Amino acid sequence: MARPIKKNADYFPHDKDMRNDPKIRALRTKFGPAGYATYCMMLETLTDSDEFRHPFSDIDKVLLAGDFGVEQELFDAIIGFSSSIIGVFDIDNDFISCPKLKERFSPLLEKREKQ
Repeated sequence: MARPIKKNADYFPHDKDMRNDPKIRALRTKFGPAGYATYCMMLETLTDSDEFRHPFSDIDKVLLAGDFGVEQELFDAIIGFSSSIIGVFDIDNDFISCPKLKERFSPLLEKREKQ
C-alpha cells in the first residue's frame, strides 16, 4: 500500500529580511516583538498543519494564545490586525491560513502529487 501524500511541510523558508516587509513592519510597529513572534509562531503552526490551514475556533484561539505565551486579548488583536488590516492571514469557516505560505508550498505539493 502506498504511503499517504503528506499535506504539510517540515519547515518554511524564512527570508532574511522578512521583518522589513511593509506589512510585517506595520505589525511590528503596532505590537512590537509580540506581534512578530506571534506571526512567526503562527507560520510554524500552519506549516505543520494539513493543507497549511489550522482550526481556529474559540477554543483553538485560547490554546494557540497559551502555546505562544501571549495574553488572549493581545493574541486576538494581533490576529485581527494581521487578517483584516494587513491581510497576511485568512480566516474562513473556523480555519486560519496564510495565502503566501500556500503559494510558496504549492510547487512542493504539486511535486508530491506527481510522484
